[in-house]
Amino acid sequence: MKKLIAILMIIMVVIGLIILGCSKRNTTPVAEEDTPTVTATNTPGGPTAIPTNTQSIPAGMIDNCEDGNNENLWGGYWYTYNDAGDGGSSTIWPAAGGYVSMTAGGYNSSYALRVYGSTGSTPTYAFAGVGTQLNPNAGCPGCQKSNISSYTGIKFWIKGTKSGSMVMNVILPYTGSCDVNKNVCQNLAAYDDFKYSVPNANFDNTWHQVTIPFSNFTTDGWGSPPANIGIVKAAASEIQFQFKGPNSTFDVYIDDIELY
Repeated sequence: MKKLIAILMIIMVVIGLIILGCSKRNTTPVAEEDTPTVTATNTPGGPTAIPTNTQSIPAGMIDNCEDGNNENLWGGYWYTYNDAGDGGSSTIWPAAGGYVSMTAGGYNSSYALRVYGSTGSTPTYAFAGVGTQLNPNAGCPGCQKSNISSYTGIKFWIKGTKSGSMVMNVILPYTGSCDVNKNVCQNLAAYDDFKYSVPNANFDNTWHQVTIPFSNFTTDGWGSPPANIGIVKAAASEIQFQFKGPNSTFDVYIDDIELY
């Protein structure tokens, strides 16, 4: 019995020594792995959005062509035309009366308007052109007008070529109500509209910006134009880019058409 008690006492001493030794171990915490700490900011309404690299569109921008379709930023439409009604044989692509879509390769952008074609030998004023309306109802039957009197002029980027004695005119037509027989808004200036001829230096197949004050628009003087271009600006319906002159070709890109 005495031996059993002695053994138990020895066991208890040993256990006590073990416990004491454990309590004296180094308890210094091990350093955690060096990882970056992410701190969330408490922004009212949720996390702050990362801004995208976008450009604001000026109020006078008629079309930057980036949507790729035939509707401009003012709700009007693009269209092409030629001299077929005057007995001519001039051609233009997109085809006259067809759907006008944009083409890849704009000025520092994805898309631009591209028109190309040729003029015939007759009439002597052979022509083909493209236009864009200034509001959704500018064409027949509405022939609705837009007042652009607050703008000084028009500017756009152009790249391309033309041949021969052909000129490219930027035209601000003066129109009235719809001519139901021809399905066009009647021209009130006998087609002697205010226009500006783009200088030939711009047709070297590189991009150029053309800036035209409306005060530089003139008429030929043979028609019955209004007294000044201010009258036309107060009742504008469209802007046209016309290629004029017989036996010539053209291939032109136009982008970022803007009133300023």
